[in-house]
Amino acid sequence: MKKVRFSLLDGVIVVGIVFLAVVGYWFFSFRGGGGDSVWVNFTFEARGMNPAYEGVPVVGDTVYCSVRGYYLGVITDVWFEPATTIVTDIENRVFREEILPHLINVYIAVRAAGYETDDRIVIAGDGYEIRVGLHMYLKGRGYAAEGFCVALATVARVD
Repeated sequence: MKKVRFSLLDGVIVVGIVFLAVVGYWFFSFRGGGGDSVWVNFTFEARGMNPAYEGVPVVGDTVYCSVRGYYLGVITDVWFEPATTIVTDIENRVFREEILPHLINVYIAVRAAGYETDDRIVIAGDGYEIRVGLHMYLKGRGYAAEGFCVALATVARVD
């Protein structure tokens, strides 16, 4: 009977395989899950957009992250406002808000199923973590926009 020998390299390989298995299990088990099941309602703001955007985002359409393709939810409301900017009035030493004549701000309210823990809110499915102030790239049917999440709320979901 032949004796089996293990070298240091064999030990490093076994430890590496076990480490990768643990990391893989953790990644696929906890990504996008855990916490309380909630409806995630957020508002996306895109500032200084072309007026051609008016009427393009439609209530009921699905939106995605245009960088990774993650599902973000369904549009529940859309509204438009004239774009504004802050200018300096040097003569009077004040700042004032002025309307930009050929630009609009687009606001898109979105609702998605998700999970909420003590420290984060995640949209279910792809595990997209969302928070107020998040710089987002949003796309829908016939448009894409860059902006920020300006409002976020969760409501308990009963399945």
